[in-house]
Amino acid sequence: MPSAVLGPIALVFTLPVVAPAAGPGDVETVRLRLVEHALAASPSANAVRAWVDSLEPDGSWADVDYAGTSRSGWEPAAHTSRIQSMAVAWGKPGSGLAGDERLLAAVLSALDYWIEQDLECPNWWYNEIGVPLALSGALLVLEERLSDEQRVGGLRILERAKLGMTGQNLVWVAQITVARGCLERSPDTVGAAFGAIEGEIRVSEGEGVQADGSFYQHGAQLYSGGYGLGFARDCALFARLADGTAFAFGPEAVAVLSLYLLDGQQWMIRGRQFDTSAVGREITRASAARADALGSACRDMIALDTPRRAEFEAFLARLESDPGAPEPPLVGNRCFWRSDLMCHHRPGYYASVRVTSDRVLQTELVNSENTRGRHLADGVNNLYLDGGEYSTIFPVWDWQALPGTTCERNGEVGVQNGAVGERPFAGGVSDGVYGVQAMDFARGPLTARKAWFFFDEAYVCLGSGITCSSDHPVVTSVNQCLLEGEVLVGSLAGGPSPRGETLLNRETWVHHDGVGYVFPQPTDIALFADTRVGSWSLIGTGPSDEVRADVFDLRIDHGAGPIDASYAYVVLPGMSARQTSRRARSLGVDILSNTARMQACRHRGAGVTGMVFYEAGTVELAGLPRITVDRPCALLWRDLEDRVSLAAADPSHGVGTLTITVGEGMVLTYDLPEGLLAGRSVVEEFDLH
Repeated sequence: MPSAVLGPIALVFTLPVVAPAAGPGDVETVRLRLVEHALAASPSANAVRAWVDSLEPDGSWADVDYAGTSRSGWEPAAHTSRIQSMAVAWGKPGSGLAGDERLLAAVLSALDYWIEQDLECPNWWYNEIGVPLALSGALLVLEERLSDEQRVGGLRILERAKLGMTGQNLVWVAQITVARGCLERSPDTVGAAFGAIEGEIRVSEGEGVQADGSFYQHGAQLYSGGYGLGFARDCALFARLADGTAFAFGPEAVAVLSLYLLDGQQWMIRGRQFDTSAVGREITRASAARADALGSACRDMIALDTPRRAEFEAFLARLESDPGAPEPPLVGNRCFWRSDLMCHHRPGYYASVRVTSDRVLQTELVNSENTRGRHLADGVNNLYLDGGEYSTIFPVWDWQALPGTTCERNGEVGVQNGAVGERPFAGGVSDGVYGVQAMDFARGPLTARKAWFFFDEAYVCLGSGITCSSDHPVVTSVNQCLLEGEVLVGSLAGGPSPRGETLLNRETWVHHDGVGYVFPQPTDIALFADTRVGSWSLIGTGPSDEVRADVFDLRIDHGAGPIDASYAYVVLPGMSARQTSRRARSLGVDILSNTARMQACRHRGAGVTGMVFYEAGTVELAGLPRITVDRPCALLWRDLEDRVSLAAADPSHGVGTLTITVGEGMVLTYDLPEGLLAGRSVVEEFDLH
């Protein structure tokens, strides 16, 4: 019976220790640490001076739209942001404005204006979180110079943050409450807030940290790089703020937070860039997907001296090293079975695939953000070498040709909130080093079986059974990223392609920006390499200014109304055009099957074979004994020195047993994980002889 279940959850807890009662000294320690944290920011001295000079006699600014009603990017919030920066500049030693009395008078006047006007946003978040959060740090820094009226008015605003939410919203509210408790010198208030944060650092069935290390917010929706990034940063901060006091987090919370950061967050980034598949609707923000905040989270966890300190130090070193050549590199494969995401790391690249199931919500449309993201979970295959491949492309993206997706070109890109996939078979199998991600895909009249096989220097993408009953054309996008340098094409004798759109008949390979794309069978493809025009306002609430970007767009055209169409291509990250040309003649990977019943691929050098069974059955594949499975599943076979490793998973999250017969009589029975672990890979090693 297999006993090795692969994945992050492996926490061993000690018996709880009764914490001593908190006293004034604990509150004062936290207050001083909070002030120190607030003063760690570095506001622009020139900007602060300009705000002081332009402040109106009533404490307002003429350039702030106090009548603004935007639900995302609320215009009046600029006032509280300036208060925060001005307070820090006044209180920060060495800022050039520390202790400046004119600055102090200005920031207190601005505070008076806000307290008197008490503006409200149509979006509750600003009223209960955004504004109180901005003011909490300022009030702590300015505390000794506040009047009684300013103190009371400020505390009244902070009190709007009520404990009782979930996920990152709860953490923000608790953060504000800690600050309020410090201003009130109340151990009970501070203790309740720290307790709320600690209580949220747990493996959850709902919103928050998931059993695989991913993060949900707004229901069962992947948000590791959006709300989840703030959760990681803030929870690590408050673990450090509480350390050594009566409010200190217990070992259980520290272990879950370590799991979340090390087995979740760090696997979804390349350099300091978050995988756009994990940032939710924030993909439509110009500043989104930056992972810089994870650096401060690592430093806070290192300060705690956790059992996984060495891993945090290595994580921090990667964040601070060259994104294109991280040192030390992260190598391995992770299947996030709770979130339908697979992440694959090698020293020279990072790739991911996000698929859609009937269990996980697709990316939402909220506050007019993400108006075109219908296909963001339809098999998006992101590929990063240095992390900047997609950084500014979103305003000009063709949203019906997202990287890796097979899409009916019907013009429908609008988001349907609450939507999930139409079929359950979506997920993957991983042994921690290699992985296979697959899905039985359906969207309206389009159906397809799609699989990705991740090896070392290459990964293979297969599609079969592509059928669409409409008259719209169907395309599979190989990649759509920012254009960098020349595009070289095999049919042009390795020469550069012309700018614009080019139809390439019976293509064998294409090379762009350090990546080779090889088509094992001659394929008709369309290549676009030119400038596209768009704006951030077309996809969200950003500026309406025209955005121009050079785009590389490589796709396979299946035509209108395809019936049982297929595709196959191999991606070679980090290879030159010359290397790509050589590999096109001798790939080193064998596509063993690409049908609607089964997809399989073998890497000869690594001795790794991935198999996706969409139905029970028996197959005989080159280089392997006959294999029979009694239910749909995904398998990963790896030849070891004198044994075989076989990882298995059910992408449908079915429970019970999976029986695999190898050869003539070897029967392996896998007990499939249940509950929060359903869909997780199980690995067994055995001797064929």
